[in-house]
Amino acid sequence: MRKLLGWDRYDCFDAVEAITDLHRNELRLWLNLYQPSVKLVKKMRVGSKLRRVYDAPQTPLERVASSQGDSARVAEWKDLRKSLDRFRLAKIIDQKLERIDKLANRWSNRKPMTENQIMAPRRGKGCGKAAPGKSDNRISRPLGNPAQPAGFPLSHSHDGGAPPPTVTFQMTRQPRLRVHS
Repeated sequence: MRKLLGWDRYDCFDAVEAITDLHRNELRLWLNLYQPSVKLVKKMRVGSKLRRVYDAPQTPLERVASSQGDSARVAEWKDLRKSLDRFRLAKIIDQKLERIDKLANRWSNRKPMTENQIMAPRRGKGCGKAAPGKSDNRISRPLGNPAQPAGFPLSHSHDGGAPPPTVTFQMTRQPRLRVHS
């Protein structure tokens, strides 16, 4: 039912009656007489994966007719299917779904929230960008005067301005020499 109705809230008696009417009449006929489905036949383990094998798609009526079902009852259902117009049935289902959709409780009388209203409860709480003391400035603060050292070694400096080592990247990629004894 969630595929048809979605996740809206239907909390009035008229909506419940409309959903029940749709399910008991047109939707039941549509699913049992015209909507094919597959059935799991077996599961096989292939290595660490599970492979599923399905039967050919059939409607529930075709599936019952092929098995040992009550032949008189199956004949009644087949006569009913011949007498129905599937396009008219689909149109009735669509009309009923539109009527049910209008009965949904979506809080549609509220205005959409602005970005400030959405972000207001979050400011000043938590960590990261929403942590207390964080500014709305997206540019990070400078560390100080770039001409003077910051007081701690930066990841890209080498011993406070000493010349970089003479080992190159290609030298580090070579295997270590082993000394044979």
